[in-house]
Amino acid sequence: MRVDEDPRAGEVAAVRLARGEAVGSVLDADDPAAWLALDAGARRGTWWHAGAVRAEWEHVAPLPGDPAGLDASRYALALCHRDGRLREAAVRGMADRPSLLPLLVVRAAD
Repeated sequence: MRVDEDPRAGEVAAVRLARGEAVGSVLDADDPAAWLALDAGARRGTWWHAGAVRAEWEHVAPLPGDPAGLDASRYALALCHRDGRLREAAVRGMADRPSLLPLLVVRAAD
């Protein structure tokens, strides 16, 4: 994902992750800007549903209330979710997902 070429890159990446694409094929794991763009894009609401603005990826594959057992792609979305309770639950389960540590750094600033 080239975040410098597409202002919606984070939103597009979130949709691709929701569809089950691997994190490594969706974004450059060595690029801090890609992780920040994913975080911002995953929380950017574009759809109105039941009185709340929801991100586009949530219509593709909404997350359960407990992120345990999710694959890495959907777990990354849990770490970026607009609901702080879900993000907190995801942070607690990071020990088994070292490839997502850059998102933990983003969450530490939250």
